[in-house]
Amino acid sequence: MYIQIGEVVLNAAVPKTAEGKRLGMMGRRFDSGFDAMLFQFEDIHRSFWMKNCIIPLDMIFVLDGVVSSIAYNCPPCTTDPCVSYKGLGQDVIEVEGGRCQALGIAVGDAVKYSK
Repeated sequence: MYIQIGEVVLNAAVPKTAEGKRLGMMGRRFDSGFDAMLFQFEDIHRSFWMKNCIIPLDMIFVLDGVVSSIAYNCPPCTTDPCVSYKGLGQDVIEVEGGRCQALGIAVGDAVKYSK
C-alpha cells in the first residue's frame, strides 16, 4: 500500500492479523521492500511501545485523514516495563526514527492511501 503524507509518498507494509499488529516492527528493519508500516484500527485511542524493536521509530498518529500527533525517534525498549507512546487516531504509521523531520512530515498534514 502507498501512503501520501503531504507531498511525501511511502511504501507501507500493512499487518492484517491481530498477531501481525502485535508483532509490528519487532526484530525488523525497513529493508524488506517497504519504508513504513501502517496499522489500522476501528477505535481511536492508541498506545504503542517499542518492545523488541531494533531501531528507533517515528510514530505518526492519523485521525480522520490528518496527522494528529507524532512521537519522534522512539528508542527501542531496553527496560521492563516499556514506555508507551499514546495518541489519537484510527491509523498509526511507523517509519524509521528521524524520517518525519527529514521529510518534513508534520502535525496537520493530510494523509491519503492507495494500492
